[in-house]
Amino acid sequence: MNRLYFDRDCGFCSRCVAFLQRGSKAHRLEFVALQEAQEWLHAHPEWARVDSLLFEQNEAVVAHSEAVIRALQMSRSKAWGLLRLVPLSWRDAVYRWVAKNRYRLFGSGSCELPN
Repeated sequence: MNRLYFDRDCGFCSRCVAFLQRGSKAHRLEFVALQEAQEWLHAHPEWARVDSLLFEQNEAVVAHSEAVIRALQMSRSKAWGLLRLVPLSWRDAVYRWVAKNRYRLFGSGSCELPN
């Protein structure tokens, strides 16, 4: 199973999850709010400090811009191919800046996930 762990309290994260839900191929991507994944985070303490986005596939976990790319690959979006052209250090620098400023830039708001 492919899982995307996200910050439910972030308005930007919630809008991104809604976008990915609309484009997710045959429900191949499960969305889990980090706020509700405390048991998983306790079992994976190396990821407990990440507070924005994690992607888990076959028990392998990635974070930051790589998590964004993996989630986009599960959708119908082709943007992931373009992001791969950008060097990892640049992608992660932009990701960290957006993650650090996401509440100020995009506000807060929760995402209502369908059952």
